[in-house]
Amino acid sequence: MTEMTMGSTGTRGTSVSLPLIAVAAALLAFLGMEVTAFLSTGGYFEYPLDDVYIHLSMAEEIARGGYGINEGEFASAASSPLYPFLLTPFAGTEAQRFLPVAWNAVGLILAAFLWGRTLALAGYGRMTQAWPGIALAALGPLAVNAYGLAYTGMEHTLHLAATLAIVCGLTRFVIEGRIGPALLLGVFFSPAFRLEGLALALSAAGMVAVLGRWRAGFLLGFAALIPALAFVGFLLSLGLDPLPNSVNAKLALPGTEEYGLPARFLATMLLNLTEFPGWIILGLSLLSLASAPLLGAGGRNDLRLFCYAIGFSGLAHMGLGLVGWLNRYEIYILGALVLGLAAILGLAGANARGCRPIAAIFAVLTLAGGSYYLVTALQSGRWASLGIHLQQGQMARFAQDFAHRPVAVNDIGRVAWGNPHYVLDLWGLASDEARQLRLTGDDPRWVGTLAAEHGVGVAMVYDSWVGDYVGEDWVKLGSLDLRIPRAVLGGWVVTFYATSPELVPELTEALREFAPTLPERSVFTFAEPPG
Repeated sequence: MTEMTMGSTGTRGTSVSLPLIAVAAALLAFLGMEVTAFLSTGGYFEYPLDDVYIHLSMAEEIARGGYGINEGEFASAASSPLYPFLLTPFAGTEAQRFLPVAWNAVGLILAAFLWGRTLALAGYGRMTQAWPGIALAALGPLAVNAYGLAYTGMEHTLHLAATLAIVCGLTRFVIEGRIGPALLLGVFFSPAFRLEGLALALSAAGMVAVLGRWRAGFLLGFAALIPALAFVGFLLSLGLDPLPNSVNAKLALPGTEEYGLPARFLATMLLNLTEFPGWIILGLSLLSLASAPLLGAGGRNDLRLFCYAIGFSGLAHMGLGLVGWLNRYEIYILGALVLGLAAILGLAGANARGCRPIAAIFAVLTLAGGSYYLVTALQSGRWASLGIHLQQGQMARFAQDFAHRPVAVNDIGRVAWGNPHYVLDLWGLASDEARQLRLTGDDPRWVGTLAAEHGVGVAMVYDSWVGDYVGEDWVKLGSLDLRIPRAVLGGWVVTFYATSPELVPELTEALREFAPTLPERSVFTFAEPPG
């Protein structure tokens, strides 16, 4: 325990500085990405993902007393139990569009503050040489892509903050044996923002229980289950599946159903390992598990269990969660692994058995991940928001300002937000029927059939997604193409269809008015020159 005693002495000023350093570094990087994106669009604010607008559309319908993207039609298009409800203020106005960036700024500040606070608790800011703590505080949030996460405008930054609250709470528990507000709030809000948060929240509760605080561990586990069970009950009360359509659609792995959970777990892990961050998470998870008997030697059962909690949670995400998609799904567990291992190393002390090689491997993996995220952030900051503006933004303009009728699309968010007309989701996030038809492929004309049932007059789709499932009488009107080198989109070319020949003259005229209003680098090409 000599390392802990030594770590508890020193100047208060250095300890307080670590959270401030972390917040400043994270906010500066986030601001840099936002300014870069704003300049790339020519001074137009836009998010880098269409998914942000799915949450905003859900929030609009929640504000009207429903739950979905179309009035009177229940659908679980959003993965997050809580996030759409946070976006309900100002529903139906342009001001609502800025709520995601505001919430992400809040989440980033909280996450960075908790990062620095955890390092200070672990003794980094009070060491004789403070540079390791300063480096971890300044570079840590950047290495785990916290700034890029906030740029997406999604719920993941708030989820990261809740996850880091768990790590901070466990660090304090190891030092003082006390259950603080950070741990309690973390285990509750982590699953409330993303269901994946259950793994670490329940692991934390188990750690507390095994260390002799059985009642506290049980209460923490109950707190973690409350938001998840409440969300499942809410969906069932609406006649929906217990898991959101967005989860079912994105985790659908054809060919694994008959083999059950083990096959799906393995298939998901292999899929995640096709992305470089998947290897970083796997490496850090295995490092944490391998470090447990070393750093937990000498009666430090608390550090051993801490290693197991974050290590097994990392493996759980690799087999049950996702990696990628603008580098957002994995950041919460990456943050838990990096900050958790840093805290454990600080608490164990430099003289702990195996500490130096563990720290070296930890540094290599963290720097490798951080370098990857920096490169992708530089690319996405320049092109991702512009891609959404040039494609999804223009589709939304055509649907709402020119077509004035129900539409069918693959990506629903931007087109659905603020749209008074029905939007048919052919991917299935907002339509369980479409999701099941897409996955089974039993009906060769299911797209056309479903569009007819909902009175859809125009479809704007990626041909690579819908294939040969379009309606037999659909007429191709033209295609929307982009003139930029990269973007984060479901497809590069959007094909516009009239769902019946009778609508061709009307829609062609609408497109004739629409095409000249397109921004530079967004080009519409008619299937046949309009007469």
